[in-house]
Amino acid sequence: MTDPTSPDLPAALEDAWSDFRRSLARRGRKPGTVEVYRKSFLNFWRWAVADGLPPDPGAVDHRVLNWKADPPAASRTVAYAKEWLNDALAPVWSAMTDARS
Repeated sequence: MTDPTSPDLPAALEDAWSDFRRSLARRGRKPGTVEVYRKSFLNFWRWAVADGLPPDPGAVDHRVLNWKADPPAASRTVAYAKEWLNDALAPVWSAMTDARS
């Protein structure tokens, strides 16, 4: 795994992370929770950007997630996508949705 502290994402995604991190702090999330979210965020977005998705959390909706996990539309990344959709993206996506409200 790549070092989760390495800022190798596009600036727009790092800005989105900063907003999200501040929302976690406002809600009193523990450092370990923030670290899990950060690792998940980085791993998902590194994969997504490399797979051609725009670096915009607003561009990721159920249609994108369903397409990536749909076997007829399979690519070499489907297994990886399913893993992250199940294990990592769901809590990050949920928390980012909460942060917008």
